[in-house]
Amino acid sequence: DRLTATDREKAAIKADPVMVVDSSMFRKNQFPYLEVRRPFILGTQQRKWRATATHRLFELLAKHGKLTRLFTQNIDGLDYQTSIPADLIVPV
Repeated sequence: DRLTATDREKAAIKADPVMVVDSSMFRKNQFPYLEVRRPFILGTQQRKWRATATHRLFELLAKHGKLTRLFTQNIDGLDYQTSIPADLIVPV
């Protein structure tokens, strides 16, 4: 049960759990989505999650001078757990 959702939003989420990421719901009330994401966000802060093989590939490319920019739309911050220079990482 989402604490930050209205009764109508709770009913929609109960009928279809994917509604929590629906753009129309998000535009009206971002808090249910953020409530669902909270464990992930806190886990990132606590370094519970680790950079993946793909992150390591980009790290290797940077090390060998083959990476000029890393455009990322990730919110996990895992790019910053690598040795990729911060000036090459461009969050979009």
